[in-house]
Amino acid sequence: MRIKTKGFTLVELLIVIAVLGVLVATVVTVINPAKRIKQANDAKIKNDIGQLASAMQAYYTFNLSYPTEFSTLGQSESGDLKNIPTAPTGSSYNVSNTPNGCTTALKTCTDVLIYAALLDPTTGLGTWCWKSTTQTATEVAACTLP
Repeated sequence: MRIKTKGFTLVELLIVIAVLGVLVATVVTVINPAKRIKQANDAKIKNDIGQLASAMQAYYTFNLSYPTEFSTLGQSESGDLKNIPTAPTGSSYNVSNTPNGCTTALKTCTDVLIYAALLDPTTGLGTWCWKSTTQTATEVAACTLP
């Protein structure tokens, strides 16, 4: 006479755990959360550079010169930026003015370049830029850095 027991055997449980493990590994490989986080941070970088560019243009409208640092944008009369955006870990926002040695006080900063390194560039170009040259502003995926 055979006694029937309720539940699973150890072998059945191990098989189920192994199958679940394979499924989880496959899903994690397909989703690749680290890459998705880097792509989200790149979108933030592009958006922040757009905000900084708009504030730079507003500042130029009021002062006829670009500022030499971002902190000036939060203090300007245009008041375009309440808070200066902060870059994600692994990147930084940079500003470069031309001509070299220009000053906002003398209204000699006529061109500006804002740029940041991308964390997961999809185009192979590792930098996102916004530049204004002789009052023509453009957003570019690759630029010549100073």
